[in-house]
Amino acid sequence: MQSCAEKLSKIRKKAAISFTKEIKAGLEDLNFLDVQLEMRFLQEAKMSALGMDDAEFFISVNPGEPPKPLGTTVSGGELSRILLAIKTVLADKEDTPTLIFDEIDSGISGITAGKVAEKLHIIGQKRQVICITHLPQIAAAADAHYLIQKQTDQTTTKTGIFPLDEDASVGELARLLGGAQVTKNILDSAKEMKEMAKRTAVVALAGVMSVGMLTGCGSKTLDGTKTVATVDGTDIPLGVVSLYAREQQQRTTAMYMSYMGSADNIWDQTADEDSGETYGDQAVTSSLESIEKMYILKEKASDYNVEFTDEDETAIADAASQFMAANSEETIKELAVTEDQVKTLLELQTIQKKMYDPIVAEGNITVSDDEANQTTFTYVSISTSGDDVTDEDKETKKEQAQEILDKMKEDPTADMSEVAQGVDESYSAVQGNFTTKESEDEDEDSSGAAYPDEVISVLRGLKDGEVADDIIETDTGYYVVRLDKINDKDATASKRESLQNSKESTYYTETTNQWLDDADVKVVKKVLKTLKITDKHTFTAPTSTPTPSPEVTEEATPTPEADVTEEAEATETPAAEDTEATVTPTEEAEATETPEATPTEAAE
Repeated sequence: MQSCAEKLSKIRKKAAISFTKEIKAGLEDLNFLDVQLEMRFLQEAKMSALGMDDAEFFISVNPGEPPKPLGTTVSGGELSRILLAIKTVLADKEDTPTLIFDEIDSGISGITAGKVAEKLHIIGQKRQVICITHLPQIAAAADAHYLIQKQTDQTTTKTGIFPLDEDASVGELARLLGGAQVTKNILDSAKEMKEMAKRTAVVALAGVMSVGMLTGCGSKTLDGTKTVATVDGTDIPLGVVSLYAREQQQRTTAMYMSYMGSADNIWDQTADEDSGETYGDQAVTSSLESIEKMYILKEKASDYNVEFTDEDETAIADAASQFMAANSEETIKELAVTEDQVKTLLELQTIQKKMYDPIVAEGNITVSDDEANQTTFTYVSISTSGDDVTDEDKETKKEQAQEILDKMKEDPTADMSEVAQGVDESYSAVQGNFTTKESEDEDEDSSGAAYPDEVISVLRGLKDGEVADDIIETDTGYYVVRLDKINDKDATASKRESLQNSKESTYYTETTNQWLDDADVKVVKKVLKTLKITDKHTFTAPTSTPTPSPEVTEEATPTPEADVTEEAEATETPAAEDTEATVTPTEEAEATETPEATPTEAAE
């Protein structure tokens, strides 16, 4: 056992280096400009199935200050952004269906707000994101808006949440932009902001057609006829890669303009200190790899009975012709693309879309009842963590928890939030869920990981509608819990869908990555180096209203997430919960890979 624990510890410490590097890179994007982040390890007194390590994040967010434990160092707003950076890194590695970010915009504005929105987008591709925000840059990107509003009379205070229709949503955005004085100009700006966010979201659905109005300036002329790579003997012309890369560039520009108004000095930043590679260089490499995958998918299409219809051929030809007509000679020259190459890219993207379902079907992916079945519960958590919490404070909180418990035992069907607020108006109840069947493999299911083991253990012993007999005391607080439904159909259906989508996406990615690894790919590096994405060379989609000439930034295709605009202060969410061995990143993190653009058939 000792040997296994030591091996696991060695693996953990190695993984901690890359993990903290990626988080640190994300934090720098989120306005932590001088952040230090490391993970420190202590050896536990007893070994378990989890090994011998006790790991803790140490952080410094101010120059000259030594790293201190994360849980006792940062503010609530900082903690939210740190969590966002961590969740971004883990976006594809966990299956928590819903994430809530409270006051994540605290202390930020402008460019940082746009980057926060980008991070939320990355997470939101795999799960539901709810964000309480005061910033219009973040709120404008949402699919749905809700207003949180406090109403007070002489004796009581009530908090309500109200869904907003289109007009009301614009009105709230205007209020966030202009404060109490909402003028016609501010309303127009709010409408434009929301429309820009919508157009940016539509980009992912509109595919190549959205770049039909690209304009470019200022780069060395490319030769799009040159072969940039071969895949299993098939030549890939540089023009196809150039068009795809500029399509991604244009989409990214639209996103940053909608969120921030500009995006200075992004592409030219160094992403890898050892190689000197910039984010622009990485975007070019990523674009080529995406095209290589598309060629492989085209090669394998017949194996899956995927083919073009006459309608596809006609639509692709029409789209290519329209693209060439819509762009100026200067732009076409900058893109180094021919009409045939435009058709090629449209064909590749069409095949990519058509291939997803049959590839996934081949995997025979299912979600078992044991994986999907969810148990729901309601709880009140009273935190006792923090250096400023005294023993006297803890005793008071324990008495409050006991008072809530006593009232719930009198009437188990009572609204637990009302009961909690009757004891202390700052308290409220939350509903949670976990996988009904306890897994023998602790890594197999993480649905209960958000809650202390002591809480889950008690809940597994309760029946529907039953309140736990005693307060549950943990290292971080007191819990009062009620089990609502051992088998919650709605929560189960949501979990099943989430797991199914996650498994299918993983299978598709692993399959296509393996195909790329197995393929005979030869890259002509000399030709590839002629394609540059820099801050000095931009491609944008002209709009009807004049806007500042945008710069481009790190590749991403945005999809707005659900946000909540706030009229009054939101209820503060609980914060998350010394050593010799220290693992500290020694180099800058590589840029987080952005999702490939959603392929679209040329014809709608």
